[in-house]
Amino acid sequence: MRKINLFIVFLLLLFLSGCQKTTYTGENTGTTCGNITMGAGKFAYGNGFIYISSPGEIYEYDLSTGVPIILETPGSDYAESMFLSEQDIYYSNGSSLRRMQKDGKKNDVVIGKTSCRKFFADGMDAYFMNYIEGDLFHIDMQTKKETTLLSVVNNYYVDDTSIYVVAKPDDEWKLYHSSRETINFEPKDLSFQPVAVYVDGEDIFLAKQGDFQIVRYTDGVETPLPCYSFFYQVMDGSLIYMDDQTNEGGCFSLKSYDLTTGEGQLLCENVYDFCILEDRYICCQCANPGEATFILIDTQTNEMTQMYPTEEEE
Repeated sequence: MRKINLFIVFLLLLFLSGCQKTTYTGENTGTTCGNITMGAGKFAYGNGFIYISSPGEIYEYDLSTGVPIILETPGSDYAESMFLSEQDIYYSNGSSLRRMQKDGKKNDVVIGKTSCRKFFADGMDAYFMNYIEGDLFHIDMQTKKETTLLSVVNNYYVDDTSIYVVAKPDDEWKLYHSSRETINFEPKDLSFQPVAVYVDGEDIFLAKQGDFQIVRYTDGVETPLPCYSFFYQVMDGSLIYMDDQTNEGGCFSLKSYDLTTGEGQLLCENVYDFCILEDRYICCQCANPGEATFILIDTQTNEMTQMYPTEEEE
C-alpha cells in the first residue's frame, strides 16, 4: 500500500509540473529600449539564437550553425517590439501584446488593446504608445494595471531610473523627464524643438525637428553632431545611425560615428530597420528587389552575414 501511495504521489507531481505555465520574470528579455523606440524591435537575442521578425513569419537563427528555422506563420501578423522569456517570444502585432512559445506550438494574447505600439518591458514595468503623437502608457506586467503618463507623444526612452519623453502637450515639442518611481514630468530647457530621444549614461541624444540633426545634450550643454537621423543608438562609444541624408524610398545607409574621434564608417546599405543585441551584434533589415534580407554584423569579428534568406536559398 505504501508503494502504491508513493507512486500516486509521483504521478501527481509529474502531472502538476507538466501543467505549470512559464511565468514572465522580466529578466534576460534579449532586447533594449533603443531597439523598440528607435525602430520596430524586429530582432531579439536569447541563448545563442537571434529571433527575426518578417511579415507573417518569425525565424530563429542559430549563431553556431548559421541555420534559420521558421517558428511560426501567424497569419498576417507582423511581429514588432519583440522580447523574450525563457520559453516564450513576446511581440506586438499592432493591436495587442501576444506570447508565443519558442517551439511555435502555442500563441495567445497577453494584453488586448485596440492599438499597441513601441512596447518595451523592463522587469514588471512596461511602456507603450497607442500611436505616434498619441498617448504614452505604463502597464504593470503582473497586475495589468494601466496608467496614462503623457499625451501627444512622438518618442520616448526609458533607462534604469528615468523616463524621457518627446511630447507636445502645449504649443511646442519639448523633452520631458521623470523618475520612474515618482511620476512627475518636467520639461528640459532646450534651444530647439526635438523629435526623438535616446539616452546613454549622462548623455542625451536628441534629433531636431526639421532636418533631424542629432544634438548631444550633457549637463545642460548642447553639442550638434554632423549626423542626421531619426533612428539611432549608441554602442561602445559610437553613434550608430540611419543617415537621413541618404534616404531613398524609406531605406538608409547605416553608419557609425565615433563620439571621441569624429571618425565615420559605412556599415550597411539599404537599411529599413536595425537593432543592437548584446552590445555586439548589429542586425539589419535591408530592402532588396523581390525580398527583404536580414543582415548580421558581428562587431567583434567584423564579419557580415546574411541570416535570411541564406546564400544557398537565393
